[in-house]
Amino acid sequence: MSSDPPDAVLPLSNEPSAAPFARSYTIAVLERWLAGRSGHAEVIDAAALITTELVSNALRHSTPHNLRLQLRGESVVITVTDTSRQLPVRRASTPHDVSGRGLELVEAFATHLGWGRAADRKAVWARLDLPSAQGGPGQVGAQRGPARATGPR
Repeated sequence: MSSDPPDAVLPLSNEPSAAPFARSYTIAVLERWLAGRSGHAEVIDAAALITTELVSNALRHSTPHNLRLQLRGESVVITVTDTSRQLPVRRASTPHDVSGRGLELVEAFATHLGWGRAADRKAVWARLDLPSAQGGPGQVGAQRGPARATGPR
């Protein structure tokens, strides 16, 4: 039997306030889950940024459905679902672009990033590995790679 806490799920509104509300929710949940763990502040900061980007993307390109936070062993998984069936597309940005860097930003902080379709929804997820118990450097953004169209791990 796992000692991981239950998933935390937040239904999202289709309002601009959804992104900052989801960010505050993520911070509150992870502060509770990670209390007393070494290096947790860096993970919470990265998770807050990732949550804001994923929810903002859902608001911009679709209708957000929910935010799911999971603590799985030594990783935090952040999943945002929306009503679109269109999968994200990376685009090359230039220094002069004022937007379009969301996935790049998420990839810079996440250990893994992926997306897929489920039923009538799309899910975009990011995994953050927690710092080692020995106090060594964390894995925030350390293992960037191509996005995988698979479910959270």
